[in-house]
Amino acid sequence: MPSFRDISEVAAHRSGQDLPFTWYVMGPEGRAIKFEVAPRDETVATGSLAQHPVALTDRTPVQFLVQPRRGESWTVQPPPGVSGRDDQFDYKQLVGLDVDEAATRASSAGWFVRAHEPEAMATADFDPGRLNLCYDDDRVVESVAVC
Repeated sequence: MPSFRDISEVAAHRSGQDLPFTWYVMGPEGRAIKFEVAPRDETVATGSLAQHPVALTDRTPVQFLVQPRRGESWTVQPPPGVSGRDDQFDYKQLVGLDVDEAATRASSAGWFVRAHEPEAMATADFDPGRLNLCYDDDRVVESVAVC
């Protein structure tokens, strides 16, 4: 079992590893390391971390906390051959649709789309005129906004 001087060293070690789950936020929380993961990855994350324990140099086992977070986010560019954005496109009609279908419709109308779960972190890539689709656990669009 690998050992480390302190919790920060463990966090640095884990952040550089190729883990079998996606984490949004990871870092020390008290004497533990907290991972915020997509709800679908919670079981895999918990199992993986349990299978690969670590300890501090004084042999104190490091605790790992796994917390689900609805933070998935992705973007879709307009497909090749689509020139310009259809400003007459009624994007409000996308509410209630499956997010993949809504993203396809909007991008086919020339819109650059960001789809995200409600707890997704804000992105630093400001793009005026981007269409933002917020979707729920069932991947149904709850709201649409132009940033």
